[in-house]
Amino acid sequence: RGCELSYYHYSAVIDACAKSGSWMKASELVAVMGHRRLECNAITFGTAISACEKGEQWDEALKLAVTLAERQVECNTITFNTTLSALQKGGGWAQALHLFGAMLQNKMKNDTITFNAVISACQKHGMWQNALELLGVMVQSKVESSRITVNASISACEKHAEWKKALQVCSAIGQNKIECDTISFNAAI
Repeated sequence: RGCELSYYHYSAVIDACAKSGSWMKASELVAVMGHRRLECNAITFGTAISACEKGEQWDEALKLAVTLAERQVECNTITFNTTLSALQKGGGWAQALHLFGAMLQNKMKNDTITFNAVISACQKHGMWQNALELLGVMVQSKVESSRITVNASISACEKHAEWKKALQVCSAIGQNKIECDTISFNAAI
């Protein structure tokens, strides 16, 4: 007689897959858990999504996030941030904006990491207007910005020769007691 595998067994193996970069296996195990009707919570999904992020598989990370929603798993900010980070690193800027919009619509808590991932996704693809709009939402939401926020916003402007906007970001951020660094100033000029 074999041992009955539980949520804990699968979660431990998914965690090991994430640590070793085995994104495909982690994703497969989440599917197996669903077929076996084992509980798969936000932590398990987040771990599998993290494996996809490390493997630069943003499309698979997004599929897992969709599956999470379909299974009506209660999600948390960390899981969303992990998905946003995977999208940002993999080039899924439009999907990152869509997911961020869903977070706002569902009144999910967002934090500095949330905004940094979405602003950086926009920056990577030259979407400077979106990056600055998100920076404005961040300020209105009273979410603390970081040097990453500043540099991504300025860099987004720099890619499209919007140096005046970049300088405005430097000026506004200086008022928030975040110091611009060499990267900030180089991007602004």
